[in-house]
Amino acid sequence: MLILFSKIAQQLHPYLRLVHLLLMVLIVFLITQFIPALKSESIGDTHTVLSFLLCLWLLLVHTITVVFNDFPDLTGEQASRFKRYKIKLQRVGYYILALVFTLLTLVITFLTFRLLNVL
Repeated sequence: MLILFSKIAQQLHPYLRLVHLLLMVLIVFLITQFIPALKSESIGDTHTVLSFLLCLWLLLVHTITVVFNDFPDLTGEQASRFKRYKIKLQRVGYYILALVFTLLTLVITFLTFRLLNVL
């Protein structure tokens, strides 16, 4: 699972600046949509919901790209015992993060389908 996330992160890394730019534009758009909506009662605009969903997907892509871009490889027997334990502990943390990101992807996918059915 770590190798798959690492390959995805390395393939998405060249597009990281585009992801940052789109996130900034969407956040500004969402802020400008929610400020007038605080005075009124409705926040159900189609563009706002789609921007919110796209912002969630871009945040997920960003965090996966940043976190899994460089994770520690397994070392051979020439490394010290402390270094091997340290790398194994780091890899356990990365496995937990991979599980969390997999669950987040499923939740965002479910949320996307639910919100698209509402529109």
